[in-house]
Amino acid sequence: LGTRQGAVRHVNGDTQFVVLPEGYPSQVYQMAGNPAFRDYAMNVDPMGFSWGGAYTQPYSNGGSSQVGQQMAAMAGARDFDRAWTTSIMTQQLPQAIASLEAGLESALKSDTLNSSQKAKLQRHLDEIKALKNRIERAIGNATREQAEAFKKDLAKIQEQIAKTQEEINKELAQKSSSEGSSSSSDSSSDSSSSVSEDEPIKVGDIEVNPKTGKPTSLTDTDSATIRDVADRLFDAIDGCGTKNDVVEELLPGFDANNVIEIMQMFDDLYNQSGDKDETLAVRLMHDLSHNQKKKYAPIIRNALIARAEALGISKDPTFTGYIGTINSELGKCFINEARVGEALDNMRHMITEKENKNKEEAKKIVDDNKAKEKNDADKAKVDEKTKNQEDVENKKAEFLRDMKIALKLDETPEFSDKVTVETNEDGSFKCFKVRIEGVDYEAYTYADLVNKIKEYGYKPEDYLMKKKLDKAA
Repeated sequence: LGTRQGAVRHVNGDTQFVVLPEGYPSQVYQMAGNPAFRDYAMNVDPMGFSWGGAYTQPYSNGGSSQVGQQMAAMAGARDFDRAWTTSIMTQQLPQAIASLEAGLESALKSDTLNSSQKAKLQRHLDEIKALKNRIERAIGNATREQAEAFKKDLAKIQEQIAKTQEEINKELAQKSSSEGSSSSSDSSSDSSSSVSEDEPIKVGDIEVNPKTGKPTSLTDTDSATIRDVADRLFDAIDGCGTKNDVVEELLPGFDANNVIEIMQMFDDLYNQSGDKDETLAVRLMHDLSHNQKKKYAPIIRNALIARAEALGISKDPTFTGYIGTINSELGKCFINEARVGEALDNMRHMITEKENKNKEEAKKIVDDNKAKEKNDADKAKVDEKTKNQEDVENKKAEFLRDMKIALKLDETPEFSDKVTVETNEDGSFKCFKVRIEGVDYEAYTYADLVNKIKEYGYKPEDYLMKKKLDKAA
């Protein structure tokens, strides 16, 4: 409530400063300055209020109680009640409600909560707003008893919110723990946790581009550049003669990042029939001079070996056999051009086969993960639905149990046909609703519904309990 200095008074030459709380009738502060009532100011509290005692030198004598009673009578109990009620209705309750509203509205905007959790918070927000409307309608006419009742209603809602917050925090902690456990279960699940076809996927021990099967340790060259190289090489070796300057410019640029792409682009453009004698490797070996073969065949070979190493197949006996063929021919005076070209192409085919296999496995991982995510999502929906159904049944049982206790019944009652259990779209509990003379009354618990019905002059047992209705009928 805050404090204010009620008065300064002089008693037996002694200066006293009387400090009282704010929010009480003006005559209280006036009387506090009267030495005749010094006992009342600090020693007697007939109304049960805490008055404070800073800077005062209270007196105590046998007449304290009598003086206090006289002062209480003079101040008037009604004035005290009116001040107390006004403070509760216009300050304490609105401030507490505003704080709860702000907190709930903020929580409802969170992306972390699921629909069921948000539905629970929304119910509390609806209850808070309903209580707020009742309080606003009662301001100016509320009695002290009504203000006390509003305080109890607010305390009950606060207790329910705290309980819901605890439940949600546990659910979030369990979800976080579950996700952490599943993500660290093994290296395979780590590597395939993403279901995106655009993100790298680990196939075995190698992380690959799921669209190409190419190791992500290698870089990609844009297709326009690859095509330009293929076009210029074809122009350099096609027809009579060889444009050596073009060959010498382009072949040194072959490396693990682009060698497969260039060789494949050449076939796509200029060897669509798949003739093994018309591949880039074979045509180069036929077209290049002896010294050029010795210079550029190793560049292409080394680029293919580096690509195979990135894929983990460079030690494959078949692959190393092709390398041995190339090395053997290049050490001869008369190089078998076809054997070198064919061996280079066979190295390319093994690499291409491995990358295609990577694509297939990556696709399977993506598909399996998508299926798992869908299954997990479906299971989560089923689990949530089951949990919501259990929650609804628990709320119903709690409602009937509270009714049995409140009405002192020997047996658990049944719902009347006027009572329905309302649920949200996801099946989670929303509220209890009873229809009386064409009007719906909703509440979260039996006690709250009883209070609402009583406010409008109805007897709860006449509308909530089936047995009572049957007897009346």
